[in-house]
Amino acid sequence: MEHNSIMLDSMEIDGWAEQAGLLAAAADPLRLRVLTILSSQQRCVCDLQEAVSVPLNLLSYHLRALREAGLVVCTKRGRRREYRLAPGAFERLHAALPNAGHRPAEQSTTAVAGRLAAAGAGPLPPANS
Repeated sequence: MEHNSIMLDSMEIDGWAEQAGLLAAAADPLRLRVLTILSSQQRCVCDLQEAVSVPLNLLSYHLRALREAGLVVCTKRGRRREYRLAPGAFERLHAALPNAGHRPAEQSTTAVAGRLAAAGAGPLPPANS
């Protein structure tokens, strides 16, 4: 009995681990709120704290997790720390979703017709009906 069909190489596992890390970083409700706030403009920590109404130490913990995931960038300006989304942050999150590039609405009619025919479902009706 061969086990090759389910074997994953270490590079593939590393890719899945990176995707899982990105999704885990954004999966927390507070972190998702921070990402949403930063999607409109750069903010200092004091503004973020006011917007999310949590203690500073808790906000700092979540901002560190977002920084480590590469989703936000921090800039020091004197004593202030300003955060903004990292370039391509939402695109990276979207790409980490399973089948992100293959949503059913984007699949070609030919591919869908082929799968239906293989399943014995017959031909697809015309697109306008």
